[in-house]
Amino acid sequence: MNKRGEELSTTLNENPLLERMDTLIGALKIGRPALWGIDEIAAYYGCGMTTAREMICKPDFPRAINITGHAKGRRWQPDEVIDWIDRHRETLPRTRVRRSSQNRTAA
Repeated sequence: MNKRGEELSTTLNENPLLERMDTLIGALKIGRPALWGIDEIAAYYGCGMTTAREMICKPDFPRAINITGHAKGRRWQPDEVIDWIDRHRETLPRTRVRRSSQNRTAA
């Protein structure tokens, strides 16, 4: 790897926002799901499942499309979720910075 690549790799590991963007870019390369489940919502916001569940229970959260008739079949339009998160970012719980497994062994 060249020096520029090493610098980029170091920057990604040190900046959670860049790390999240890199993850989302990777998802776009393989194709983003047409509808998001709670896992995709949590991944987009960078939160745990508990926080994601709290978000989808808010009265003004976008309406779910139930594709199976069961709670596990709820899906949301990604653009509606992204717009909602952008509008409510100041009032949502802050996401925790998650250390990579490589950093955990060094800490």
